[in-house]
Amino acid sequence: MITKDNFLGMLKKSLTGEDEFILRYGKEFLNRVAECETLSDEEKKEIKDLTETILKDTQRHAQVIGKMMKDIKEGPRNEF
Repeated sequence: MITKDNFLGMLKKSLTGEDEFILRYGKEFLNRVAECETLSDEEKKEIKDLTETILKDTQRHAQVIGKMMKDIKEGPRNEF
């Protein structure tokens, strides 16, 4: 069994890691793609669309995990 505090800590750590990696590097990647001279405009648009989808999904995931953390924190269970 995992205690509530340990479980919340694990969720927070995973969320922080995902945010840092996807949001930070995803935005940096988009900037580099925009500046890349070897890609066509069509290729840049396709890469941008795919990367923006990943960024939006990451933001939605963060909201879901945040709600889950709130529910766990306020809930009666102390072990999982």
